[in-house]
Amino acid sequence: MGNHSIDNTFSIPYLKGNLSEIWGESSDSLEVQPLAGDASTRRYYRIFERDNPENDRRLILMQLESPQPNSEIDFIVLTKYLAAL
Repeated sequence: MGNHSIDNTFSIPYLKGNLSEIWGESSDSLEVQPLAGDASTRRYYRIFERDNPENDRRLILMQLESPQPNSEIDFIVLTKYLAAL
């Protein structure tokens, strides 16, 4: 995503900068809300356009504590397996 440096934690400016490039919107129009997590090491964010919160450009982003590049995390592998059944 973009030319931003990658850090161990996502900052709200980092997320807004990258998403504004992807969505073609000003980063000022994007709302990034950290969500309360569970007991895991994952962090979650709700992201949407502030001026148009009812449109389809909404997402929940999950940040892993130790992502493994080019690999799928276990629950994605399990979801694909169950969907194929």
